[in-house]
Amino acid sequence: AASLSNWRTERGLWMLGGLFLLLFGGAYLLLLEFSIRQALVGRVAQVVVVIDAVAATCSLGWAWRIFWAMAYWNFHLPRGSTD
Repeated sequence: AASLSNWRTERGLWMLGGLFLLLFGGAYLLLLEFSIRQALVGRVAQVVVVIDAVAATCSLGWAWRIFWAMAYWNFHLPRGSTD
């Protein structure tokens, strides 16, 4: 348990936040592009695509704020910091 007590100050945590941001952003763009293609072909109602895109954008925005804050604050920790 003692090794997990300082996980927030791990120097490489900002890279993990950046990786998750990149993965979630890529998945968001791919799924949004797929939904738009389905709407243009006529397989899905355009209203459904708009609702789905708004929900996905809100979710990505929330995740982006968390990952960006985690990466920013962790990257700016002084070297050797334990708090």
